[in-house]
Amino acid sequence: MGDDVFINFRCQIQDAIIGDHTQIASNTKIKSAIIGNNCWIGSDSCIYGKVHVGNNVVIGAHTVVSQYIPDNSVVYGRDKLEIKERNFENNGFPDFKLALEKNLKLKNLGSYLREDESGNYISADFIGQPSKIGYGNILIGNSVTNGFIKFGKNVKIGNGNILEGAGQIEIGNNSWIGNNVHIVSNSHDYHYSKLPMTFAPVIIGSSVVIKDSAIILAGVTIPDNTIVDKSQFVRKF
Repeated sequence: MGDDVFINFRCQIQDAIIGDHTQIASNTKIKSAIIGNNCWIGSDSCIYGKVHVGNNVVIGAHTVVSQYIPDNSVVYGRDKLEIKERNFENNGFPDFKLALEKNLKLKNLGSYLREDESGNYISADFIGQPSKIGYGNILIGNSVTNGFIKFGKNVKIGNGNILEGAGQIEIGNNSWIGNNVHIVSNSHDYHYSKLPMTFAPVIIGSSVVIKDSAIILAGVTIPDNTIVDKSQFVRKF
């Protein structure tokens, strides 16, 4: 493991080498790979096999990588991998520790996430309350980044979900979130080597059903009465 590496929630890393200043988003799986320096690996990605990911690489959310990735690349896709050259302004190394202190006013994560009696880790400013919430959920996002999670009436949340509300999440009346759903309202600007954080709200309408293991990225609006199927990946185009 290199210096100043950040690994977010529920990642699985096995027999891997991770370079300096690399940031790994939630729910990522890495096995038997070499990851270079100054990389950003998006949420819910999978990197496996004896592959080498070069320096300054950005891997998009929900991407599967099983081949060599050259330096200074942007990579995304699952069934068909797209690899493009990354053009960026070199303004220094990514420094997630500094980003935490600047954006979240944190000195250590131990004071940030606290476990409740149901095994939920919550550090979010709520507007309203879910009518029902299961166990093993992670809910974050507070006013330091203008973030929050807003609940309408009769909102139900299952088990094992991650709701990252730094860029705001709004959930309408009578909506239901299943199990192991991942909703993210923040990202990074890969046009700069420091990978500064960016924020965009996720708006979920009323009477929406989000089934198990769905992934919803920053900036998405889901209309009323929509069903998001199991394992569906939803992003803004």
